[in-house]
Amino acid sequence: HRLGAGEHKNRKGADNRWSNIKDLAPEHDNQGNVGLRGDNISDLKGVFWVNRDKIWQAQIQIHRKRINLGSFDNKDEAALTYDAAARLAWTPRFQRLNHPRIAAHHIILSDRALRQIEAAMASQAIERGLAQAA
Repeated sequence: HRLGAGEHKNRKGADNRWSNIKDLAPEHDNQGNVGLRGDNISDLKGVFWVNRDKIWQAQIQIHRKRINLGSFDNKDEAALTYDAAARLAWTPRFQRLNHPRIAAHHIILSDRALRQIEAAMASQAIERGLAQAA
C-alpha cells in the first residue's frame, strides 16, 4: 500500500519517517484530510466561485455525498461555513479546515444541510456495521 500525502502528519508524501505516518484510517475520515483540488481558485477548501451568479459557493462531500452549504458574497464566510460542517463530519484529527483557529460561532448551517450531513453520516454508520457483520 502506497501512502498518500494525507496519511502523513506534515502532508509530505515523501517523508516516510515512522513519526510522520498517521494510523491508516477509514476512507470517510480521510475525506476530511484531502487537500485542495488543482483547479481551485479560492485557495480555500470546499469553496468555489460561481461566475454566472458572481457568488461564492460552499459545499462539502461526506461519504461520497456532495452537500451544498450555501452561497455567499464573501469567500471567507463560505470557508467558515465549510469549516462548521467539517467539524460535524470528522474528528479533529481529520479536519482540514480553512481557518482552524477561528471558532465562528455566528455560522448557522441550514436545516437542509444539517439533515444531509446527518443522513450521510448515518449511511456511513450503516455501511460500516454491515461490513463488520460480514
